[in-house]
Amino acid sequence: MWVARAGRASGGTPFRFELVRKGREGGRTRSARGLFFRIEVDGGINATTAGTSIAAGADTLVAGASVFGALDMATAIRTIRTPS
Repeated sequence: MWVARAGRASGGTPFRFELVRKGREGGRTRSARGLFFRIEVDGGINATTAGTSIAAGADTLVAGASVFGALDMATAIRTIRTPS
């Protein structure tokens, strides 16, 4: 339930910090109403923004350029999975 603008199918979409608030609101609504839905973030996910997204309630992250553009894809994935 992360609201974003579609576009830039070529990858490298920047993370939009202004949408973090919407993720938090979605997480609170999910908990308060006992609902089950996933909160996904797609765009600009890397080691730094993964932690921000998870802290805001996201449980699904879509990483493209930060993984496929990395010299070591396995390390990039591990770093995203265990954000600081």
